This record gives sequence, structure tokens and C-alpha cells, in this order.
Amino acid sequence: MQDREIPHNLMITYGDPCQAGDQPAGDVIPVIRVVLWPVTPSDELPTTLPFRPAVCELSGNILLHDYTLFEKITENEIVETLEHAGFQEFQSLSCDVRELLSRL
Repeated sequence: MQDREIPHNLMITYGDPCQAGDQPAGDVIPVIRVVLWPVTPSDELPTTLPFRPAVCELSGNILLHDYTLFEKITENEIVETLEHAGFQEFQSLSCDVRELLSRL
């Protein structure tokens, strides 16, 4: 994404440990989850969006700085905002990501 100058957010977090099927009981494999999400540049987002999505929103935390908005916003408005902020970029990269993952 850097080579294509596509803005993006990156979140790295620990996940629940898992046990591989061929591992002896008790052998736990640590898990790190990486979420890499392309976004529309913030200066290209319409000013009519109820909030500006960033890494917190893409990981499930919706930060609203206005109590009135908090009281009235709907789940559909949140989903539409998130889709508007990164869905097109995500779609344009999905084939490249599939290709990259198929090589692993």
C-alpha cells in the first residue's frame, strides 16, 4: 500500500492462544492479530459524515465527540460511514491480498 500511496491504518493486538492439531496437549501457540485496513484520505471524505473513521473505529470502537450524535446515530449510519471511508480501497486491493496470501 505504501508503494501505491494508499493511506491505511494498522492495528496489532494479541489474540487468544490456539493449539495446533498436531501439537501435544498443553503446547500453546501465541497469536498476534494484524489488521491492515486501507482508507480514503481524510481530506477526500465528505464533510457530511457523522464521524471521521480511523483505526479505533475500524477495530470496533466508535468514538463520538458529540452527545447528541451519540443519542441519535444508528448502526446503519455507522456501517455506511465505515464503508464509505474504506470500502472502495479495500475492494481494489482484495485480489492482490488473495494472491499474496496464496503464496504463504
